[in-house]
Amino acid sequence: MNVFKIGITLWILIPGIVRGVDTLSLSFEDIPQWATRSLWTQIMQAQTQAQRGLAQQAQSALWPQVFFSGNYQYSSYVQKFTQRVIVGFDPATGRPIFQEIPIEFGKHHTYTLSVGLQYPLWDWGRFRYLAKAQKEQVSASEIRQDQTVQNLIYSAQQIYYSLLALQESQNLLDEMEQTLKQHYESTRERYNQGLASELDLLQAEVNWRTLAPQKEQVHAQFESLLNTLRNLLDLPDQPIRLLDSLNTDVPSLPDTLALFQRLEDRPDIVALDHQIRATEQLLAAAKTEDKPTVTLQTAYTLRNPIGFEQKWGTMGTVSVGLTLPIFDGFRTKGKVLQMAATLRSLRLLRQKTLQEAKRTIRSLLQELASLRSQIEARKDNLRLAEKMQKAAEQQFDLGLLSQLEYLNAANAYLQAKVQYFQAIAEYHVKLLELKKTVDVGTISTSSGNSGTSSSLGATGGGMRSPSPSSVSPQNSGGMSPR
Repeated sequence: MNVFKIGITLWILIPGIVRGVDTLSLSFEDIPQWATRSLWTQIMQAQTQAQRGLAQQAQSALWPQVFFSGNYQYSSYVQKFTQRVIVGFDPATGRPIFQEIPIEFGKHHTYTLSVGLQYPLWDWGRFRYLAKAQKEQVSASEIRQDQTVQNLIYSAQQIYYSLLALQESQNLLDEMEQTLKQHYESTRERYNQGLASELDLLQAEVNWRTLAPQKEQVHAQFESLLNTLRNLLDLPDQPIRLLDSLNTDVPSLPDTLALFQRLEDRPDIVALDHQIRATEQLLAAAKTEDKPTVTLQTAYTLRNPIGFEQKWGTMGTVSVGLTLPIFDGFRTKGKVLQMAATLRSLRLLRQKTLQEAKRTIRSLLQELASLRSQIEARKDNLRLAEKMQKAAEQQFDLGLLSQLEYLNAANAYLQAKVQYFQAIAEYHVKLLELKKTVDVGTISTSSGNSGTSSSLGATGGGMRSPSPSSVSPQNSGGMSPR
């Protein structure tokens, strides 16, 4: 029995333990799926749903408002009076004969059931303007939701390329460490045989041990950037294995004019267009607030008592009301000024956003062109360093070159590799930055129905990706072999 219990316990616990140490395999193609499930996306979905609720509330004002009410009232005091009614005439005197009838002004118990309807007959289109404004806000919110997902994808892809570059640097440092270690052990053996000097031994040991802090620094940067990716995509807290390797292809640069033409379809520009149209509707609605309005109200009532009689009866009422604002302390004028200023600021913001986007595109294209030149130059250097390393290896095998000279040639080849991979990674990260500038734009949040927006930066609050230089092998604190 105990054995059975132990078996059941292990059957339950072992899968959980195994899952706790599982490694998450992540590829470049997996990033969009994680982005659509991230908390940022869920936040934007909730905000969009809230905008839909506001739009539905605004739309409800265009429909007749039907209501039902029930009421019971008890009054402890009922005023009574008598009414004298002529019931005949005295035959002898000819005088009228009166009869006093007691009458209650009200009843102790009153019951009322009513069904009513209220509808604005004329409001100068105010409710229609407000409904249209909310509809535009919903469209802007839906666009910002899609924009957030795309921004997450591009930012995560930039980090992913930087991680691949750091991973490649780690591999090169491991290879270099193995070479330097072999050189140190060989030099120590030759020193024990009296074939190498103490200076040679010290140089070999220094070169080998100096590499350890560099590896630790690269590893720390890799883990830090990996945590940034976890926070961005809300990845689980478990080891992550990158399935891709650094792509050495260098895509050609797109045409500048074609990129400028695509800016009109950028999500933040389209969202601004919706906000501008929403503010135009709000301005039109504000201008009607000091205008007279006509309201229809009807009710059908079942009540007891009816009139002065203690019985159930029905009655119907129809009323048409006119509301004529005379003076509101210049509130309407102030609101019109506010909406007009907001509308102007949104139009200027749209113009400024396009100007900044074009400047950013020109700057990124210049940087990409410079990086292409660097890649070609470093590719040539890599070919030369490879030839030099192979020639040094042949001469070393023939005894024509010392081990230190051969090692320097091998280190120069590894350094050329690091610099080449650095330029490739920077180019891909910068190319993604260009695509993000053209296809995503600036993340912003709407501040209600005012039409205003506050910029959160190119990647949103807490979603900014590291710059290429901060994660490139060249600026990673001694990644380059010495």
